[in-house]
Amino acid sequence: MERIASKLSQLRGLFIAYFASQLLVDLVLGWDLTRAVFEGGPASWPGRLRMSHGAFIALTLSIAAVLFFLGLWLLLQAARRKNWARVALLVVGWLIVIDALTSLLLTSRTPGFSSWLSGLNLGMDWHRLMLIDRIKDLLGLLYWGYLISVLQFNAEVKRGFLEPIQSPREPGPEGRP
Repeated sequence: MERIASKLSQLRGLFIAYFASQLLVDLVLGWDLTRAVFEGGPASWPGRLRMSHGAFIALTLSIAAVLFFLGLWLLLQAARRKNWARVALLVVGWLIVIDALTSLLLTSRTPGFSSWLSGLNLGMDWHRLMLIDRIKDLLGLLYWGYLISVLQFNAEVKRGFLEPIQSPREPGPEGRP
């Protein structure tokens, strides 16, 4: 049981690192992209969005914070051996892995895809946007692939969720605590 707790604790630590690295990629590589959208260009968006660049960043960070705390809460429930949390994490993990693989295959196998997007003349640096997307997809594949391998394919961890947890105060099968 100690090894299962260690694996689940490791998943929480890696989740924090994964989320922080995704946020860092967004902030470092995407800051100029969002500012360019709000400062103008051929298809200036502020009229459509009706919010300032700062308000957009605040909204984005707020949504990221909610997702971060939701993910931490699910991992905490998984650490308490709640099988529903394990299943929820697996569903999210598989959806993210499928999305990342589809995105990577589509953008790498379709010649001229970014050139076609650039031709739409929406005032965006599509090559940079696709680079950000690919980096985030790779990060997602690494973290969620590892989470899937631990929660779905590690027999010891899977068994730990399906067996009842005995607290130290409850008597064991022989009537001893």
